[in-house]
Amino acid sequence: MPKLVQRVILLAALGAVLINGCSQERESTPEPEWQPPEGPVSLDLDWERFDRKGRFALRQDNYPEAIQMLHRASDLRPEFAPGWELLGLAYTMAGRPGVGAQLIQKAIDLDPDQGMFYVHLGKALMDLTDYPRAREAYRRALDLGAERAKIHYDLGLIAERRDRLHDAVRHFERAIDV
Repeated sequence: MPKLVQRVILLAALGAVLINGCSQERESTPEPEWQPPEGPVSLDLDWERFDRKGRFALRQDNYPEAIQMLHRASDLRPEFAPGWELLGLAYTMAGRPGVGAQLIQKAIDLDPDQGMFYVHLGKALMDLTDYPRAREAYRRALDLGAERAKIHYDLGLIAERRDRLHDAVRHFERAIDV
């Protein structure tokens, strides 16, 4: 096996361990259980309940529940860009990246200055094997200062899948350095 291929494999594996380890640390904090208010319920409290339950379900990898709750929250507050972005992420994680990309794009249309929106759009586009658009989304995320290690790792995967091994090595090394 050529040394460059060995290096790509090693760096990709190391990057995956580092990236997944970092994300697992962030996800380990349990969401406090929502308590219903006493008295009449307003639309704001309904929205908060659906949003919190959807976020919790997403962290638990319960994508059907997350999609259901986040849909309800987004219907109540259609101007809330992070709601559409999380709903798109839930669809992407549930294996429906086409729907996910559309919903994340809706969030970007509402608030184009959120770097993580572009990271999640890049993930959905990678799942659709639309590598040129995924690269563009990740580049925009970098411009906005989003989570750099994950972006470089995913850019390395894109380069590897397109047989651009030198670029893959460069991105994997950046992901490890960040």
